Amino acid sequence: HLTRRVGSVSRTRPKGGEAAASQKNRRRQAQEGREPMLSPPFAFPRVLFWSLLFVLIISILPSSTQSLPDATYPSLTVRKLAFGSCHSRKAFDRLPPTSTTSSTSTNQTLWDVISAHKADAFLWAGDAVYPPKKLGDATVEVLIDEYNQLLTNNTLGYARTMLPPSPLAPPGGIHGTYDDHDYGGNDRGKEMADRSARRDAYLDFLDVASQHPRRQRNGLYSSISFGTAPRKVLVVFLDTRWGRDRHCIPSIAATVPLGAVISCVTRWISAGLNLPDSLPQCRHRKMLEEEQWTWLEEAIASSDAQVHIVVSSVQILTTNPVVESWGHFPEERARLLRLVNGLPGLVLISGDVHHADISDALAGIEDTDSGDQRRQSRHGIVEVTSSGLTHSCVGPFYGFMCAPILRAFSANRFRGVSSDDGIAGGSDNGEYFYTGRNYGTMDIEWSPNEREVLPVGESSNPSTITVNIHDESGSTVLSTGPIKLAGDSTH
Repeated sequence: HLTRRVGSVSRTRPKGGEAAASQKNRRRQAQEGREPMLSPPFAFPRVLFWSLLFVLIISILPSSTQSLPDATYPSLTVRKLAFGSCHSRKAFDRLPPTSTTSSTSTNQTLWDVISAHKADAFLWAGDAVYPPKKLGDATVEVLIDEYNQLLTNNTLGYARTMLPPSPLAPPGGIHGTYDDHDYGGNDRGKEMADRSARRDAYLDFLDVASQHPRRQRNGLYSSISFGTAPRKVLVVFLDTRWGRDRHCIPSIAATVPLGAVISCVTRWISAGLNLPDSLPQCRHRKMLEEEQWTWLEEAIASSDAQVHIVVSSVQILTTNPVVESWGHFPEERARLLRLVNGLPGLVLISGDVHHADISDALAGIEDTDSGDQRRQSRHGIVEVTSSGLTHSCVGPFYGFMCAPILRAFSANRFRGVSSDDGIAGGSDNGEYFYTGRNYGTMDIEWSPNEREVLPVGESSNPSTITVNIHDESGSTVLSTGPIKLAGDSTH
């Protein structure tokens, strides 16, 4: 054995297999507190090594942050939302002052009526502004001027009632997507010039930060979440303009006088002859670009919300071929409905058409249930359209045709989920559309959680959503009635 001295202690350096045994003895002695462990030089802690390696791997993986909501309000439990579309400053100038049942003022606007609901947030379903000229494509500068008018002109009512510092400004903010007119051209799609600048002008209108990731997307699509589970609401806004192909018979609404009327007729002809399926050049036309589809799939797959609101500027479920809709892109419509089918608390919202409408994916399908069971379960995916904050389809010279056309194409029409659900009024004779100026509200009644104490005599009811359409005075003219959030709808 070789011997060396460390201080006054003499130690023997073992050879061969004795070294392993000696190391084990020292480890055991250290655990018993008899001798300190001796670390090898330049030792690198294993925990730190694996932690750094994990961070390195995560940093080089593809990012999936696009599926996260673009804005969150975790402390706000939504109980009421308001929504609407189609606000024209030019049409507003022709309107008489609105008087409400709650005020005798002669200077009320529709925004005074809407703000009186004290909604938690307001959702634009398209056409927040209209360019002054109908023909041609509006420049970005013209759109910016119209946005600024809406944001600063107190006479219009929007800035005075819906924006801070108004006490009635929605605490959850104002969110939305554009349609063709605030995109800059009637019926326009991906052929529009300066799309990025138009997107940014709208984001400026919504006061979205200049460095927000939304400004790097190919489109205006976004998602907003409110609250936390089990009272969480996710609102998804689609962009149906940025990547949309032309119609099978291209629209001329923005290029010739009466082009909008002519394009209604050509869409009717196209649907009647089934051209999207018959002509090879009309098949596989897109409503959304693939990038938006991927984002939407991720947003839905990662959602833990109990209520899902999907906002499309054009109608999804309508059977009316005259208007722009997802129905003119049948493959895209089927893909969307497959994707959202089964989402808890699903409601579709749309605008564009200058009337209000309630549609049902199961409308017209024979139900074999009977009695109370049928009345409670007879509904599918429900879409509520609110369009015409300042003008409606009865205003133009062809307005007398609006209601007859809506009656002729009524297969999509919602009929209520029980004998007490749904109301209709105005001049539309009990049918589930309304042709006057209108806006919408959504009431969410959350069932009490385990920690809440109910008042004496009050029972715990399931969570429900009720979507209402109101006329310019605030009266309810259409309603879905209360729809249960979970387990009671058939999609």
